[in-house]
Amino acid sequence: MVIPIFPNFKKLDISDRTEIEKYTSPYKPYSDFNFISMWGYMHTESEWCILNNNLVFKFVDYLDGKPFLTYIGKHRPVHTIQTLLEYSVNHGLPNSLSLVPEESIYHEIDTVKSAYAIQDDVDNYDYILDLKLVCNLEGHNFLVRRQQIRNFLKHRLDFSFRVIDHSKTTIKDEMINCFKSWVMEGSKEGWERELCALERILDQKDSGIVTFGVYYDNNLHGFTLTELIPNSHYVMAHYEKANVKIPGIFSYLRHAQCMYFYLLGYKYLNLQQDLGKPGLRLAKQLWRPDHMLKKYIISPKSQ
Repeated sequence: MVIPIFPNFKKLDISDRTEIEKYTSPYKPYSDFNFISMWGYMHTESEWCILNNNLVFKFVDYLDGKPFLTYIGKHRPVHTIQTLLEYSVNHGLPNSLSLVPEESIYHEIDTVKSAYAIQDDVDNYDYILDLKLVCNLEGHNFLVRRQQIRNFLKHRLDFSFRVIDHSKTTIKDEMINCFKSWVMEGSKEGWERELCALERILDQKDSGIVTFGVYYDNNLHGFTLTELIPNSHYVMAHYEKANVKIPGIFSYLRHAQCMYFYLLGYKYLNLQQDLGKPGLRLAKQLWRPDHMLKKYIISPKSQ
C-alpha cells in the first residue's frame, strides 16, 4: 500500500491495520490508538498519515464530535507538534493537540515544556489493572468487589461462564439482544453509536478478540469482548454488557475474565478511559488500577 505522508491524510480502512500497528506496537497499548477501537467507533471520521516517522490521526471528539489532531511516536516531538499546530490553525481545527500519549514526549519533556503548554488530559487516561491483584481480590480495597461477586454466586448457582464464538450468527444475535436489554434498563447516552461499533467489531474475523458469556436459564445475560495485544503483556477491554437486574454480574464478569487471561500469562488489562463521566470513573476506580496511561493536551503558550 502507499503510505500517506503528511499533509496528505488517508481515510481509515480495514486494510490499514497491519501498517498502523507497525507504528503503534513499540508503545504501550493506548486505547485511542488501538485499531479495533478506531475501526469500531471512528471508521468514518478517522484519517491518518505519517510525519517524522510518527503516526498522525485526525479524529473526532468522543463526546462533541468535533475534529482534532493527535499523534503517537517519539521522533522529533517539537517539530512534529509545531507542524501539526500550524496545520490545525490553517484548517479550522483547534489550536491544540489532544490525546497525545506520554511516551510521545517524555524523552524530551523539558524541551517540549519550554516550547508549549502541556495539560493533563485526565478524562482520557487509560486505567490499567494488574491481573494478579484482580484475581486475588485481597485486602480492604477490594471489599466491595468481593461482596458483589459473592452476591452473584449466591443467587446464580446454575449459571455458566464460557468463551463464546461471536462469529456465529446465533451468538452475535444473543449479544446484540443482551446489549439492547442493557440499554432498556436506563438512559444510556450515545448507545446508538456504541451499538454500531459493537456490530462492526463482531463482524471482524481473526481480530484477536476473545469473547466471554454468562448464561442462565439458557439465555445470555452478560458478555465481554477483550483483545489480546500481540507481543505484549496487555489485553484490551472493549465491551462489557450485562443484565443490570442481576446483582454482582458485572463484577463477576470482570473477575472471571481476568482469571482467564492471567492463567494465559498476561499481566495487565486496559480498561480504557472514563471520559470524565463520574459514574464510569467510580466504577473503574473501584478496580484499584495499578497505573494509568497518561495523555496530554498540547497547545501554544499564552503570549
